Amino acid sequence: MKSSRLTSVLPAKALCVTTVCLCLGSLPTLSVSQETSSEAEESVTQPQASQKSEANLITQQVVRLGAFSCAARVEQVTSYLGFGPDTTITIRTPKKPANQKSLSIALNVPSIAEDAMAFADFYPLGTDCTATYHLVFTSEEPCETVAAQRFSEVGQQRKVGEKILLLTSRNGMRVFLNDAAGGCTVTKTETLE
Repeated sequence: MKSSRLTSVLPAKALCVTTVCLCLGSLPTLSVSQETSSEAEESVTQPQASQKSEANLITQQVVRLGAFSCAARVEQVTSYLGFGPDTTITIRTPKKPANQKSLSIALNVPSIAEDAMAFADFYPLGTDCTATYHLVFTSEEPCETVAAQRFSEVGQQRKVGEKILLLTSRNGMRVFLNDAAGGCTVTKTETLE
C-alpha cells in the first residue's frame, strides 16, 4: 500500500495541522493525506484574524471535497459547537462520489472547556443531510450544578446509574452527566435531520 501526501492552500490564514499541531506563522496551508483506499484525513485550524465569509473554514473545505449536500449541515453543527480561533479539526475525507458518502469531523472546542472534544458524522440523503454529533468535556462543578446552569432547558432527568444522570429533550438531544473525581464528565449527543 503506497501513501502520498498533498498540500493544498486555503483562501484564509490557517495553520498546518498534521498529527501534531505545527505553528507555521500565517502560511495558509492544509495538510491532506491520501491513501489508496481513497480515505484521507484533513486538518485545518481557524485563522486568528476574523474571517468575513458566509461559511466557516470547515464548511469551505467540505465544499472543496465535493460534499455539497452536507455543507449547510456542517456549517450549522460546527458553528453551534463553537468553531473559533483556537479550534483544531480533522476531517475524514469521504470516498468518491463525495456528495453521496458519509463525512466525519473531529474537533477540539476550547471555547466550551479546555478538554472539550466534539465528533460529528454527516450522512447525505439526496439533497439533504443528517448529522449526529457528540460533545465531551469535563466540568469542575458537580453534575447537579452543570445540569442546572448549562442544561436547564433540557427537560426530562433520570438516573441511569449510581453516578450517571441522563437529561433528555423533546427533540432527542441527550446529555449524560457522570460524577467523576473532581467534577462532572459531560457527554452531549444529538441527531439533526
